[in-house]
Amino acid sequence: MYYSDRHGIERPQISFEMIKRRIYGLFKKFERKGYFQGAFGYDCVDNGVVYGDKEMTFKEYLDIELNLQIDFSKMDDFLSLDEGNLFNLIEFFYINISKPTDSYYHNFGDCGLHVHESDYDEGRTEFQTELNKILPYYEKEIFLNSDGHIENVDVDLRERISTASVGQSNFFTFIPSVFDKPVEDPDENLVSVMMPFSMEFNQVHLTIKEACSESSIICKRVDDMWENSILIQDIFKLIYISSIVICDFTNKNPNVFYEAGIAHTLGKFVIPITQNMEHIPFDLRHHRCVTYLPNGEGLGELKTKLIERINFLKRKL
Repeated sequence: MYYSDRHGIERPQISFEMIKRRIYGLFKKFERKGYFQGAFGYDCVDNGVVYGDKEMTFKEYLDIELNLQIDFSKMDDFLSLDEGNLFNLIEFFYINISKPTDSYYHNFGDCGLHVHESDYDEGRTEFQTELNKILPYYEKEIFLNSDGHIENVDVDLRERISTASVGQSNFFTFIPSVFDKPVEDPDENLVSVMMPFSMEFNQVHLTIKEACSESSIICKRVDDMWENSILIQDIFKLIYISSIVICDFTNKNPNVFYEAGIAHTLGKFVIPITQNMEHIPFDLRHHRCVTYLPNGEGLGELKTKLIERINFLKRKL
């Protein structure tokens, strides 16, 4: 994860020309590693053409399937593709790519890598993962789904609960077994607070509310609502409808850890705060965290930092 990803800075979109260059580079990378030999075999100085599962060469099969005649040794041929042919070719790659599981390098005459066995599922997963690091930055919102199809990401029609930017999102569907899906839509003007409920945190809670008020955004904690007989359902709903979630990890409260996990899973902007960095679990220490002291000066600094961070995230919504 790079600086812009950690700090919610959206990377610039790239042109169709640049998309083709990056996909060509990705294809050559997998080709060098033998990921297409399972389907199309290889040339050997000793044995001639050794066919793969398709029982024909890459070029022959491409001609039959897509009516494309491309010299993949030349980038210019690849760059001449229009959008429709490029996306057809990507889906062709996905169908026929496989990860080598048994191979060796034939040294005689620098013949090259020879793959004997390969795994299509693993190869497709790797290809999809690598490709979807490229496609979201195209000027059109597209991605390769798990069926190997290029799909448009329709922001207007797709229900979004995540506050992550579209260009950086990994889209998937999940069905919770514990929570009910709230009826309400997410509110861009709502911050939820996950923190211990003991009296020693009353002034911290008040400071957070003041920071939200001065940032012109609503602040709620789960004790501000009672809509379900099961407390955790109210907590889930509050996180679900929020755009930003503030989590106080002071004293290693397990409930707050659980709630932060829900917020991260739902793609919310999370602002971690704590009185002691030693209270942050190892798995979360790669996230930046606001530290504070529970005295007048410390809470004043916390308020200032929260206002700054909230206003920055509001511009990302």
